[in-house]
Amino acid sequence: MHIVGDYRDLSVAERIELVTEIWESIADEEPALELSEDEHAEIQGRIAEYRANPDIGMPWPQLRDELLRRHG
Repeated sequence: MHIVGDYRDLSVAERIELVTEIWESIADEEPALELSEDEHAEIQGRIAEYRANPDIGMPWPQLRDELLRRHG
């Protein structure tokens, strides 16, 4: 996607796609960032919560598709 103009002129679906592309481009180019102890603890807590109840979440592609259906 190539954007010319104001991002606010895009539909919600297009803005979600834009943010996803930006995030993926950053992840592809930047080395892994160091986490603080609090951030690491938060992630570990969320992983433990997920493992205790794996039905509480959904994979990102599924959530993205649902958001695009609702707001696209």
